[in-house]
Amino acid sequence: MFKELRNSKMMVFFLAFFAYFCFYLCRTNIPYVSKTLIDIGLLDFNKWGGLVTYGSIVYGLSKGLSGALADKFDLKKILLFGLGATTIINFIVPSLKSSVAFIVVWVINQFVQGMAYTSCVKTLLNWYGSDKKNKAYTYWSASHRLGTSAAGLIATVCIAHAYWQGAFIVPAAITGVMFVFIGLFYKQRPDNFVQLKNHEILQPTFKEICKYILTNRNLLILAITSMGIYYAYFFILNWLVIFFTDHGFSITKSTGLLSLLPLLGCFGGITSGYVIDGVFKGRILPVIAIPLVVIIILLAFVYFGVATLSITWLIFLMLLLGFFTDIPQILGSLASTNFVTKQFQGSALGFVGICHYTGASLMGFLTAHTKPYYGWGVPFIITIAFILFSLLGCVVLFNQEKIALKKIKNMEM
Repeated sequence: MFKELRNSKMMVFFLAFFAYFCFYLCRTNIPYVSKTLIDIGLLDFNKWGGLVTYGSIVYGLSKGLSGALADKFDLKKILLFGLGATTIINFIVPSLKSSVAFIVVWVINQFVQGMAYTSCVKTLLNWYGSDKKNKAYTYWSASHRLGTSAAGLIATVCIAHAYWQGAFIVPAAITGVMFVFIGLFYKQRPDNFVQLKNHEILQPTFKEICKYILTNRNLLILAITSMGIYYAYFFILNWLVIFFTDHGFSITKSTGLLSLLPLLGCFGGITSGYVIDGVFKGRILPVIAIPLVVIIILLAFVYFGVATLSITWLIFLMLLLGFFTDIPQILGSLASTNFVTKQFQGSALGFVGICHYTGASLMGFLTAHTKPYYGWGVPFIITIAFILFSLLGCVVLFNQEKIALKKIKNMEM
């Protein structure tokens, strides 16, 4: 029975799903309490911006490192270390009294969080063939949206009961339980993995990884231009609570609005998997480009309508924003696997992840240093400019993705 469970594809999928769900519980909980942390004097506006910036840099570097490690070492051990560490940190955070200690500990949390993504995705790529990877990935990606939403709901309830510390402690308790299940049942590849792929499992050297990744022109363009996707995503996630409270909304109403964001987001990701395979024959970039245009329009509605629209309309806008932001955010990294061969997929995911969180770190710095002087208009304009930058990258690579897919398919036959 135990062996059968460990060798079940469905079991591995759900373990990867709920593991990433728990990582997001213990990572995206902090934006929901950002205003509360500022109000109690633990942080101020600039320190919050610094925390977002430093955390994004460290997370991106960790994601890149874990991507290279995922092509060479045991995925389960990497995943367990990250889960265990983030559990302990979230238990510790509420007891911290110094802003410096708080920032340092949370940045460490961002480092261990970076070990989650590639470990889970590489496992899915091991268990699902190239013909099923897109749907498997997009179904799995709903985990991070559900984790974000659950973190918001937990934080909203805890803040309403004057217990903001629960926004960290409750996710830590849930993640601790998940740590046990991962230890018992998680398996990074099926027993017949080699026979299924009809070739030996190749483990490239770090020198080969660096050479292959850094000389891949299309991958470089994808990585650099897709910074705008994460700039926009984390602008929405990290600053909208403060944006809403600045416009007269209560803290519970503001966190409640933000917690709506992921509810339709998971459906956006799942829908994109069917569109990729059914309409674009495995091409991902067209499915990224279309939502980017919609996000620009929705952000403009949020900015100009926050003072005039009813709460019903704002709820509707946040739900739509969640649906469309989820698609490019989850597909930006997956698109990298269309430009590399199988043995370099983990490294490609990690490398693109570094660039994504470079964009997120720029967002933290630029927002913290422009909003106090120019109001919210300039941060929104900069965010839209970064989205347009990503849209340009998608357009440039449309045809190259089609060529790369055909070339890689011929190589792996």
